[in-house]
Parts: sequence; C-alpha cells; structure tokens
Amino acid sequence: MSKKNFYLNIAIIMMIIAIILLVVFKFVINDNRNDVSLDIEKTNLVDLNGNKIKLSQMLSNDKVTYCLIFDMNDCPSCILKGLNDLSELKKTGLKSMAIVVHNRIDEVSGWSSNYDYSPFYMLNRNKFYEYIHVQSTPVIIKIRNGKVENYRYIFP
Repeated sequence: MSKKNFYLNIAIIMMIIAIILLVVFKFVINDNRNDVSLDIEKTNLVDLNGNKIKLSQMLSNDKVTYCLIFDMNDCPSCILKGLNDLSELKKTGLKSMAIVVHNRIDEVSGWSSNYDYSPFYMLNRNKFYEYIHVQSTPVIIKIRNGKVENYRYIFP
C-alpha cells in the first residue's frame, strides 16, 4: 500500500470517528436540563398543619435548596432513598424539603409520621400538573436563586 492510500485511509477513519462523535453528542446524549421546570412563584405548598405557603418563600435566597417531589404511590424504596438523601443533605447544613403530591393533608400527615424526616409539605395534584413539569417522580431538584440548577430521578 502506498503512503498516499495510507493517509487517505487515515483521513477517512478520522472523518468516520468525527461523524460518530457528532451523532452521539448531538442526538444520543441529550442535554436534559430543560426536562424539569417549575413555576416557583405560582406554586403553593401546604404544611402539615394545613397552612398555605408559597414555594418561593421556602427557598433559601443565596443558598441551594433541595426538594424531593414524589407521590405516595411511588416505589416505597425509591421514596425512602430520596428521604435518606435529603437527610444526608440536611446534616451538611443544606436546606431540603419533601413535597408530597396529594390532595388530602390528613392522609399526608398520617403517612409522613412513618418516616424519620421533616419537613413534609403537600402539593395539590392539579397544581403539580399545572406548575411542575417532570418526566417522573420521585425526583430531587436542586434550586438556586429561584431556578432549577440540577435534578436527579430516583429509580428502583
């Protein structure tokens, strides 16, 4: 094989690798930072005493706040894993809260008493679908300065 053919083959291989990388990074590895959105100003939570509280008032101004959002019907081990993660974050001094998507505060209050975590808040199911957009629950959302900075879905 001549040097000309050798260099031509190397060039073709490099172009194939570049095309594969382009396809993988452009179409396969999806930048999913926009998969989660929430309207912090319109979202109202209910504490376990039945008091309405704006989510925006619950967030730390200059610090990070972690929110676990879940439905009581989600995988129990996933919920427990999320609550354990929040507890660990809380031990380091970070603000965290568990938000239960449900319509009855008495049921949330009774259910939450089985877990060694606080605070729990309830978010009405209709408001969840209106103001929060996630692919699935449970999800831990990291919020800084009123914006979703990162998130992690919890799977079994």
